Amino acid sequence: MFWLNALAGSLDKECMNMYAIEFQAKIKEGTIMVPLQYRDKLKEVVRVIILADTQEKTHNLIDQLLESPLKVEGFQPLSRDEIYARTL
Repeated sequence: MFWLNALAGSLDKECMNMYAIEFQAKIKEGTIMVPLQYRDKLKEVVRVIILADTQEKTHNLIDQLLESPLKVEGFQPLSRDEIYARTL
């Protein structure tokens, strides 16, 4: 409890009047986009704390293709009959 009191004593009055907004975002070229629903609630200056995953997520080829499918001109997916047709 002592450390909490010491911490609270070290915070300035401006910090005591803050509130938190939480959202997930991707950093693009060093910029974090604030979702539209929060923009009107924010003033010119904000305090930012970034919580980043310590482990990088590994994407396999299937995950990459599901996120960004390749566009191939003239491609037509197989029909159900073509998928299950088997020749031995």
